[in-house]
Amino acid sequence: MNDTHPTLCIPELIRILIDVKGLDWKEAWGIARRTVAYTNHAVLPEALEKWSLNLLQELLPRHVEINKMIDEELINTIIEEYGVEDLEFLQQKLKQMRILDNIELPASILELLVPSDESPVFDPVEENESPESSAEVIEPSDEEDQSEGHEAEDTENKVTFKPDPKLPKMVRMANLCVVGGHTSKWGC
Repeated sequence: MNDTHPTLCIPELIRILIDVKGLDWKEAWGIARRTVAYTNHAVLPEALEKWSLNLLQELLPRHVEINKMIDEELINTIIEEYGVEDLEFLQQKLKQMRILDNIELPASILELLVPSDESPVFDPVEENESPESSAEVIEPSDEEDQSEGHEAEDTENKVTFKPDPKLPKMVRMANLCVVGGHTSKWGC
């Protein structure tokens, strides 16, 4: 790919391999990464296109699904590389490197980042309970309700990497090129 204009060939190739040819994600992702290479001769911010996620969702919903899968692969790679000990540093890396800009992390990733002592407390219904007992609702006291609310707020501030509602949700096409290809070349 020369520049970011043809970037959609990455999710399109994966879509064909999965949806038409019947390959699984791992095979399709591997083939796409070995097939695509990226070069960009204009190393300027305006050359690093960002496309509206909402527009892509409207026009190419399957491609957006695939881009989310690629983004999750990238997030896992970033976590493997940098670890989860320093969440501020990790947040900075994710903000710089992710394909999806201003998008909340996938639930599977958030589970990795939430320490077990900070996870919300709930009592799942046990399988061996009778139907009558599972229908019983126990309301938390005001005191418990307030303390759980504060814990949830603290957890959100630490690990959700919440998007900024004032900013648009975007797809960073250059990041998709770099992650989706086997090689990248910048400059002349």
